[in-house]
Amino acid sequence: MSLACHFFLIDQTQDERQKIVSEFQQLWQFLEEQEQLLLAQLEKLDRKVVKIQNDNASKLSEEISRLSELISELEGKGQKPASELLQDFRSTVSGCEAGKFQQPMEISLELQKRLSDFSQENIVLMETLRKFKDTLLSEPETGAHRQVTVTLDPDTAHPQLALSEDRKHVRWGHARQDLPDNPERFDTELCVLGCEGFTLGRHCWGVEVGDGECWAVGVARESVRRKGWIGHNPEGGIWAVQWWGCQFQALTFPETPLPLSRVPRRIRVSLDCEWGQVAFFDADNEAPIFTFLPASFTGQRIRPWFWVWTGSWLRQCC
Repeated sequence: MSLACHFFLIDQTQDERQKIVSEFQQLWQFLEEQEQLLLAQLEKLDRKVVKIQNDNASKLSEEISRLSELISELEGKGQKPASELLQDFRSTVSGCEAGKFQQPMEISLELQKRLSDFSQENIVLMETLRKFKDTLLSEPETGAHRQVTVTLDPDTAHPQLALSEDRKHVRWGHARQDLPDNPERFDTELCVLGCEGFTLGRHCWGVEVGDGECWAVGVARESVRRKGWIGHNPEGGIWAVQWWGCQFQALTFPETPLPLSRVPRRIRVSLDCEWGQVAFFDADNEAPIFTFLPASFTGQRIRPWFWVWTGSWLRQCC
C-alpha cells in the first residue's frame, strides 16, 4: 500500500471519529431537549388533573358535612311528637331539595384525549428506542459489517446473462435469451441486481471474479435506470469497481485508475447505509481497494449490482 493511501486512511478514520462524536453530541442534546419538553407538557397535564381531583375532594367534604348536619337535625327532631315530626320532616326535605348535592367535576374529553395521546407517544418512543438499541447491539465491534448472502434477481438480468440455478453465479452468454421485457429488467446494459436491498445498517458480501476481460461489482440504487444506456458511476446511481482490459478502475466520473499490485480474485463489498459509504477490499488479505466519498442515499434501498462482458463471470462467495 502506498504512503498516500496510508495517509488517506488515517484522515478518513479521523473524519469518521469526528462524525461519530458530533452526531452523538447532537443526538444527546436533542434527546435532552425533547425530554424536558415532554416532561413539562406532562407536568402541565398533571397539574390540571390534580386540580380537578382536589376540587372534587373539597366539594365531597362539604357534602359530607352537610349530610352530617342533616342527620343530626333529623335525629333531634325524631324525639318530637308525631304531628310536629311530620311537619318538620317536610320542611327538612324541602330544604334538602332546594340545596341539591353538587355532582363531582369530570375530567374533560379534551384532557382525556391529551393523556391518551401521551400514552401513545410513549409507546412509539419506547419502540423507537428499542430499534435503535437493537441496531447498535447488532454490531458490537467498531466498524463491523453484517455478512449477508446475496442471490441474483432474474427479473433484473439482461437477456444475454446466464444465471446459475442457485442464483449465485452469473456469466456472459453467447445467445440472447427470450425473456419478458418487464420494467425491472436491464435491456441494454449487461447488468443484474441482487435480490437483497438495504436501507439501514452495515452489510458486506464477497464476490469471486473470473478470468474475463471486463466485469464490475458494486451497489446501485433501487431506482437505477433499467432501460437504455446508463452511467456506471454515482451520478447514475451506481458505486462500483471494474476490471477493464488490463486496468482496474473505480467507477467515478471520470474513472479512477487503481494501481494495485495484483488483481483480486475475491472482492468484499462493504455498504454502510447510515453514512452513505461504499468500500471495496481484497477478500483474501483484507487490503483496501477503494472507498467512495460518502453519498446521500435519501432512504432508498441499495442493492448489489453486477456487470459482465464477453467471457466474464462473477460468483457470490463468503
